[in-house]
Amino acid sequence: MSRNYTCFRGWVATVGFLCAAFIAPEQSAACSCVCDFPTWGFVSGGGLIPSNSPGLLWWGELKGPNGTDQDLPVQIVSASGEPLPVEYELVSKDQPRWLWLFRPRDGFKIGKSYVFTTRQICSNLLRLIPRAQSSTGQPSSEQPDGDLGSEQRINVTVSDQAAVSPTGPVALKIGEPITNVLGIAAGVSCGVSVNAAQLPVEMVLPETMRAFRDQLYFETIIDGTDRWSPSASICALILPGASWRGKGVDLLFSVCGETPALARGGLASGRHTVEMRASLPGTNVLAATSKVEIELRCKEPDHPVDGGPAIRNVNLQAYCARRSFTGVRNLDGTGYGWRCTPGDANIDVNQACAEQYGSNFAAQLLSEPPGGPNDWRCRRR
Repeated sequence: MSRNYTCFRGWVATVGFLCAAFIAPEQSAACSCVCDFPTWGFVSGGGLIPSNSPGLLWWGELKGPNGTDQDLPVQIVSASGEPLPVEYELVSKDQPRWLWLFRPRDGFKIGKSYVFTTRQICSNLLRLIPRAQSSTGQPSSEQPDGDLGSEQRINVTVSDQAAVSPTGPVALKIGEPITNVLGIAAGVSCGVSVNAAQLPVEMVLPETMRAFRDQLYFETIIDGTDRWSPSASICALILPGASWRGKGVDLLFSVCGETPALARGGLASGRHTVEMRASLPGTNVLAATSKVEIELRCKEPDHPVDGGPAIRNVNLQAYCARRSFTGVRNLDGTGYGWRCTPGDANIDVNQACAEQYGSNFAAQLLSEPPGGPNDWRCRRR
C-alpha cells in the first residue's frame, strides 16, 4: 500500500484547533493545532463490507500487545452484544502511524453484523491547556495527566457479494477547469487563500466495487508518483486512503502568481499525468484508471465574487511598513479589525490595494460584513 496521505498535527473535527490570524491574507501569527493523534482509529467506514474483506482498516500505534483481547486497541462484539475474540494483521509500515486490519478471530460470517470499537487518542491536548492550580499556586494534582480521546464505533454487515477487480482500466472523470480563490495549507498561519487553476477529478468505480466504497483505499498518482497530498489547513488531517476532497475524488491545482511564503504549493503550471487507484486492503483486489494527461493553466477567475475580471491578495504588512509601522494586528477577529502597530492606527484597505496593484484596484470583502480577518482581496475596478 503506497503512502498517499497528509499527516498534520491535529484533527479539528474532534476537538477543534487554535488558529489566530495576524495579517490578511498572506501572513499570520502562529497556528496551534490542539491534538496529535498517535492513534486515529478506523480508516474504513461502516455499512456493508464485501464477503472477502480481511478486516476493518485501523490507523495508529500498536506497541507490544501481549495477545489478550483486553490489551488490544480494538474490541469486537456481535449484533447481540456478545464479545468476540479479536485477530489483527499489519498491512502497511509506510506511515508514521502503521495501518492494521482487525477482524473476529473466526472470520466474518456472511449476513452477520458486527460492532467495532476503539479509542481515538489525543496526546497533545493537556500540553496546550493550562492545568488547574491549587491554592499554593502549584498545578493541581487533581488535573489528570496522560492522553485524552473519544470512543469510535463502527457497525458493519457482511455482504454475500465479494469485491472483484475489473478486467481493465476504469474511467477517470475530469471536471471543468476553473481559476478561482482556493484555501490551502500554510505555516505558520494554518492556511491561506490563493488564486489557483483548479481541476476536479473523480474515479468511476466498477459495479463490483461500488457498494463497498467506504472499505476501499484510494490513491491519486500524479506524474507517476503518489506524493500528491495537499490540504486546506495545517490542522487538517487527511486519512490514509483518501484525498483532501474525500474518497475517490480529488482536486488538482496550480497557484497563480507567486506562492505565499510557507504555503504548501500545488502542481507546477502546465501538463501533468493523473491516474487513480482503489484497492481492498489486505487483498489483491484493485481497480485503476488509465493515465490521463491534463493541463493546469491560470487565467482570470471564472467566478469572482463581484463578477469582475481579477481578484488578488492584499498585503497589509507592506501597507503598514510604508507608513513606518512595525506590524499589524486584528482587534476583534473581523475584516474591519485590522490596525497598524504600534498605536493601532487605522488601515485603509482600498489604499493598500491601490498601492500594491495600481489605482485601478479597490478593496473587496469576500464575505458578508464584518467578514473574516482573511477575507479582504483587491479587485480590478
